[in-house]
Formats: sequence, structure tokens, C-alpha cells
Amino acid sequence: MANNSQLVQNMQAASSSLPAAADEGLRDIKGYISIIIPSWLLIALALIVLLALAYLIYLKFFRKEAVLELTIYERTIKNLTELDINLDSKVFYLQYSEYIKDYLENRLEMHCLEKTADELAPILIDDKRMRTNHAMFLGKILARADLAKFAKHQASLETKAKDIELSLDIVRTTEQALVAEESEEEEQTGPEFGPGEILTSPVAPQDDSGEVVV
Repeated sequence: MANNSQLVQNMQAASSSLPAAADEGLRDIKGYISIIIPSWLLIALALIVLLALAYLIYLKFFRKEAVLELTIYERTIKNLTELDINLDSKVFYLQYSEYIKDYLENRLEMHCLEKTADELAPILIDDKRMRTNHAMFLGKILARADLAKFAKHQASLETKAKDIELSLDIVRTTEQALVAEESEEEEQTGPEFGPGEILTSPVAPQDDSGEVVV
């Protein structure tokens, strides 16, 4: 019994020696702290999302329509001007051929999309709307394009830049000739009148007696 009494006294002494929770600065665990987001921040985020959606819609629909509104000539000049000479030769000349053949096909009405440079060369030379030397230069560039596309020919940056510069000059000069030819045809045929329109000559002014006033 004495041993048990001594054990109880020791346990009581040990528990009394523990520091109180208040003395150690311990506190009860608090609940979650609510965070208040300012209304202006929510409005700003909503505006950013709306602007992003509007830009994506513009890229998908309106920008495409704006590009489609360009004339064949304007589209060709734009594409050639923006063609990157740093591209791999095969990719560069693939795009180049696409742009040039698009102009020849849709502006000069040459059926050339599936033709090789060798097949296209005599067609270019026979077309009197293009200068003979320009037709020969363009044929050489298209031949180099075929080599790059099918024979892995690598052209230098200088060659690519010269090809673009010369092609731009050819397209501009050819377009000027086409516009002049179209203007001449309009002058020869005269103005066109739509259905139901009647060509009337101007009536000379008359006074009350019916005589023409000069």
C-alpha cells in the first residue's frame, strides 16, 4: 500500500509540474478566414475574358474575310512580301510556287497548278501579256523551286531574296500591262448598260416658244 501511495503522489507531482496551456500562449484553433475579392478585380477579369473571346472571333471570321477581300494581285504581293527567306528551301519554294501559280491561274487564267516548271515554261513565253524576259526568269525560278521540292536542292538566302525581288517586279509589271489592256478594251466597247437601261441623248434647253436656246 505504501508503494501505491508513493506512486500516486509522484504522478500528482508530475502533472502539477506541466505548464498550463495559457502560460505557453496556446490558443484554440480558429476557423477558415474568409477572403474578400474586390469588385473591381472581378470586373477587370471579366473584361479580359471578353476581350480574349472577341479577339479569337475576329481571327476566325473577320480577319479571314478581310484577306478574302483582297484582289488576286494584292494577295500575291502581300504573300511574296511576307515570305520568310529563312525557311528551309523546300518549305520556302513550296509556298513560293503556291503564291505565283495562284496569280498565274486566277489572274492570267493559265491552268498551271498541277504543271511542272518544264511544262509551264512554254506557256509563259507564249503569253504576250508577260514580257519575254520576265517569262524566262520566272521559268528559271519555278525550275529552282521544283529542284528544292523534289530533289532537296538548298538555295542560299541571297538567292531566295533575289527570287522574291524579281518575282515582285514581274507581277507588278504584268499587272500594269493587264490593267492597261482592260482599260483599252473598255474604251473600245464603250459603257455597258444593264437590263432596261436606255441610252438617251441630252435634250437642248428650249424657251416657251419651243425654240432651242443657245
